[in-house]
Amino acid sequence: MTVECVNGGLTGAGVGPFSVFLFHNGIINRVGEVKYMGGDVEVYEKMEANEVCLNVLKDRIKHLGYSEAGTVLYCWWNERLKLIKTDNDIISILNEVNPGNMLEFWVETLDDLDLFDADMVAIEAGSDWENEIEVDCLGVDQQDDVEFGDGLNAEQKQEDGDGLKMEDGDGLKQENKVLSVAEKKKLKNSWDEINFSDEDSIVDSDSDGEGKWPIFRAATDMKDPHFTLGMTFASKQQFREAVQNYAFINGKEIRTLKNDKERVIVKCTQEGCPWRIGLRKVIGSLSWRILNMIDEHEGCSWVWENSMVKSTVVAKRWSTHLKDHPDWMMRKFKDKVCSQEGFYVSDSQAYRAIWKSKKLREGEEEDNFKNIWRYYEEICKTNPRSRCIIKTSDLLDGSGQERFLRIYVCWDSSKQGFKNCRKLIGVDGCHLRSATGGMLLTAVTVDANDSIFPLAYAIVEGEKRESWTWFLMLLKDDLEISPNVEDEYCFISDKQKGLIQAFVEVLPGVEHRFCMRHLHANMKVAGFHGKAIKDAVWACAKATTVNKFNDALRILRRLDEDAYQWLGDKSPKEWSRSHFSTRCKSDMLVNNICESWNSSILEARDKPIIDCLEWIRRMIMGKLFENRQKATEWKGLISPNIVKKLKVIEKDAAGYQATQCDFFKFEVQQLYGDRQQVDLERQ
Repeated sequence: MTVECVNGGLTGAGVGPFSVFLFHNGIINRVGEVKYMGGDVEVYEKMEANEVCLNVLKDRIKHLGYSEAGTVLYCWWNERLKLIKTDNDIISILNEVNPGNMLEFWVETLDDLDLFDADMVAIEAGSDWENEIEVDCLGVDQQDDVEFGDGLNAEQKQEDGDGLKMEDGDGLKQENKVLSVAEKKKLKNSWDEINFSDEDSIVDSDSDGEGKWPIFRAATDMKDPHFTLGMTFASKQQFREAVQNYAFINGKEIRTLKNDKERVIVKCTQEGCPWRIGLRKVIGSLSWRILNMIDEHEGCSWVWENSMVKSTVVAKRWSTHLKDHPDWMMRKFKDKVCSQEGFYVSDSQAYRAIWKSKKLREGEEEDNFKNIWRYYEEICKTNPRSRCIIKTSDLLDGSGQERFLRIYVCWDSSKQGFKNCRKLIGVDGCHLRSATGGMLLTAVTVDANDSIFPLAYAIVEGEKRESWTWFLMLLKDDLEISPNVEDEYCFISDKQKGLIQAFVEVLPGVEHRFCMRHLHANMKVAGFHGKAIKDAVWACAKATTVNKFNDALRILRRLDEDAYQWLGDKSPKEWSRSHFSTRCKSDMLVNNICESWNSSILEARDKPIIDCLEWIRRMIMGKLFENRQKATEWKGLISPNIVKKLKVIEKDAAGYQATQCDFFKFEVQQLYGDRQQVDLERQ
């Protein structure tokens, strides 16, 4: 069986059809086991011998979108890789025994900007390619370069398919040999030279050899990267981050052409711009090195809508700014980024960037829990009269250590300040929005100026009876609420899970009010809607006498009998002013003190546990000091907010005149009730 080349085509006798497999869009791995990595494969069945020629294969490759000058064709046959340069190379394969009549061709892209990569591949099998590049970079004279190139085993290169045929712009050809370093420098005269004048690039006699290459130092170079030929990066990710920062600073959009285990090629996306960098992994090392680059932008304008802008990148670049300005909201942050960076950021990207930046600063949640005992010891050391309690779970972690469950904090300044406040306490719980979740339970009162005064807070595993019981027992001890004086205290809350049972167990003698706003919300859930019902219910709650309460209740009954029955199951002592006791000196209907407190610590609820506790501590310390400074400027005996309320009451009361008939009606109402009042009015 023979195959011959006749008039540019192939003829053969007795050669059956071939199945041709054409691999493309990948890379050839020559380190260790030779194989084609990634890419796609095209299968051509039943190709005759005269069809398996270089011209036909080039047409197939061109049809796939590759340029003829930018590709190199290999044939994987008989467990070796052969470079296909002419039809004679294919003839030598077809004349050999080919089991199954199967041919496997590999396409490797090789445009003129990848010549340096191709040279490196060509010398990998028989020489130290790093030394070859080093000679190029150090500027050895041409004679030394020729001697170095001639020292390579050209015959072995041709057999392994590593000999290259390259053609310059003048049509000069070099066949079956590896280009010398000087010749490569002529072909690539537009490429940058390595600058070894920097002090960091000097190599000591004891150096391991890495010092001869410029090193990218992330601590100083990452903010404003400048790339040079031969620059070495610690990892591929470090290079990609540097390219991102370079693109943002210079207003460019850069696309990754190739990104695999061996190399990375990035290029400016604007049409006609030659800027390009080729990065290759250093053999036998984890480092990556720039082996070719064109560091020039031609005809590029500033890219406003840049596809490289991602929320993660923006978060890293603006993490420090967001830490210094925690009050920045999404809109303000977006305006800052767009004006200073010079590219567009959407609302969703800005929001995600703020959230991710917080996560970057806060660190791992687990690290916070590891330091919880240190935080406890620091509180006990610096605030010995304050109280901090940590409760651990009955369950143990994998190492046999106790697991954190709850923490309770009550500062001594809060305990001492409560002695001068009304005995009204609001309790509430809110969800923490960190990765570990949990609930924040708080106890809050009002000071002499009707301002929020925090008493205690705790982070617990959830909102349930056990956690509320644990919190109320510690609060009871800190505020010195003994069974003999329980009736002097009033607590206000909504009907949270397990809270009512906890009060029955821990503080059964206190007055317990429920927030009217939450009560009306529960009423709407039960199906009682409408403004008329809402006004009637709130009239019942705001009534200051029993008679007014009964009048409002009768109006509600006429509107909706079911709503009247639903509200009748709730004791008016829990939600109506007409039935409140006078011991706590407050007619508060809603738990706004706790709602305001929860809003003020909204930022802390996103943080890990120690950061959350520390943020609350600093806020309480600052507020108490601020209120103390304001109190020193008061000129009267009554606090300013109370004076404002008294002026309104005085103005309203000035229009009333007491008469003897009014006193007589009032006494009759107290003695005989509503029915006698109606009869008296009729007379």
